[in-house]
Amino acid sequence: MSTRILSLIAGAVAFLAMAGTGYTQDQTYPSVTELADMQAKVKVASGLVALGRAEQDPMMLLVAAKILSDVDAQVRDPGADASAALDVATILGEAKGLAGGNQYLLDQIAAMPMERAERGRHRYCGWDYTCGTFECGWVYSCAW
Repeated sequence: MSTRILSLIAGAVAFLAMAGTGYTQDQTYPSVTELADMQAKVKVASGLVALGRAEQDPMMLLVAAKILSDVDAQVRDPGADASAALDVATILGEAKGLAGGNQYLLDQIAAMPMERAERGRHRYCGWDYTCGTFECGWVYSCAW
């Protein structure tokens, strides 16, 4: 091989190595501990949403919305179609509709921010509810 081809190959390898490093530095993925914490919150919040909707209980929906507002990722709604996510504003709207004249609940709902804080993680990642052969569960996925 000529020195020209070797230098081109070495330059390409160096470029790809630097480009890969820059890409991974821009993407801040959650640590294992953060993922475990988020997964626990997602499990509890999605269960509260399902139970709150089934029981028509605005307090359960309010607590679920508070928990979901702390999750730094989208959470897919397991009871809806594949593209639907659990939305804090929608859940709070449902809770408000169920609260009736309960002023305490209405005040709590009004005090809750309707939107999540800006997500600091990879914007195409979120929590999917998937079922395998033997079990179903929440999986952090970047295939949104």
